[in-house]
Amino acid sequence: MLTSVPTWIFSLGGLLSIDLSDNKVEGVIPNGFQNLSSLNFLDLSRNQFSPSSIPSWLSNLNKLQFLGLSGIGLQGNFSSVIGNMSSLTHLDLSNNQLETIVPKCLESLCNLKEMDLSYNRIDDEVSQITESLSKCSLESLNVRSNKLSGPFNWVNLKVWLILIFLKTQFLAPFHSQ
Repeated sequence: MLTSVPTWIFSLGGLLSIDLSDNKVEGVIPNGFQNLSSLNFLDLSRNQFSPSSIPSWLSNLNKLQFLGLSGIGLQGNFSSVIGNMSSLTHLDLSNNQLETIVPKCLESLCNLKEMDLSYNRIDDEVSQITESLSKCSLESLNVRSNKLSGPFNWVNLKVWLILIFLKTQFLAPFHSQ
């Protein structure tokens, strides 16, 4: 098991995929990843990084299709940094301490097929999230165990979603028209 990210990895500019999940990597998420602009897969999930906000350098990885940052101590807002990553098809930010999603940050994620935001502290209206994603081709949205509120309107969605609202607090009944 790794306890740190090997720095030599950041000199591999043509690298397409990095999976460092399920290690014991500690400290700050290295900004050296920003030099790997060819990456289309990055999974840093389930490591022991220091609590932080979503790193701003992620926006440099504009070819990224898969981003796994589950259980790494992310805090605060679902950042506009993620909103600028329009190539993403899979996004896993589960098991962190994210609290807010700015709906505008979701609107450019129209290639997204799967998004997992479960087990965070997101305290927003679910309708704002689904309306922001209404023009996208999302197939799976997991928002389990958050603090979402408000009604859910199926009409806002372009395609059928697999929605997981189990144990989500304060969620009003589903509406369909």
